[in-house]
Amino acid sequence: MIVMNTEITGLKEALYQFDGQNIKRGLEIGLDKVGNSVRTLASTRIREEYNLKKSDVDKSFSIQSTDERVVIACTGRPLNLTLFGARQYGSVGGRRVTVRRKGDELKTSVRGKAGSFGGVAVQITKSSTTMLPGAFLAKVKAGSKGGSNIGVFIRTGHDATSPYVDRHTRKTTRPYNKIARAAAPTHREQIINKAMVTVPTLFTGKRVMPSIQEYLTSGKPVATIEHEIEQAMKRASGVGPSGP
Repeated sequence: MIVMNTEITGLKEALYQFDGQNIKRGLEIGLDKVGNSVRTLASTRIREEYNLKKSDVDKSFSIQSTDERVVIACTGRPLNLTLFGARQYGSVGGRRVTVRRKGDELKTSVRGKAGSFGGVAVQITKSSTTMLPGAFLAKVKAGSKGGSNIGVFIRTGHDATSPYVDRHTRKTTRPYNKIARAAAPTHREQIINKAMVTVPTLFTGKRVMPSIQEYLTSGKPVATIEHEIEQAMKRASGVGPSGP
């Protein structure tokens, strides 16, 4: 989790010109708008470089205004590569097979001539495509409440022992049969979920933070807050759309 406690340049000086008894509501609205502007700016800068949907980025942010500051928290787990439009390519009968995620399911299509690449292609950044030979898309169980997760996986080179026992093995009192029919453990390679960095990591990137600092020192946040305070004072005095 990344927490950004922002200080708005020139805000304290601007507040001196207003009556302290009437500015609280306007200040709260103004700070909320400034926080939303920071979130929009951060989301835009992230999506300029990374192939992510706005909704997948914005849900990582939460905003809270306190006193004369805006606190922006950014949380999130490593990003599933299916969020970047990952597609699995393979072949069957000389034709190309494509697997992609659609909602909570996997959709398979067969069309065209098979290519030479087998694995997953994913466009993490908008400037390039990452190829993961041997990778595949799969829906696996997740959590203890019957949940599931669709992700991009790749098998390791290390064997994982499975406690599988053949339930059809006959029981017998003959020692040589017991030895001959003993169930040997099976071996399967482990699979690893290939995930991207988190949104908080992208939030601290070189494209995001300089843009936020430039905005906070530009005078635009102060102008927004001053406008909201003026509107709040007008409402309090009965002037404006909500007045008589």
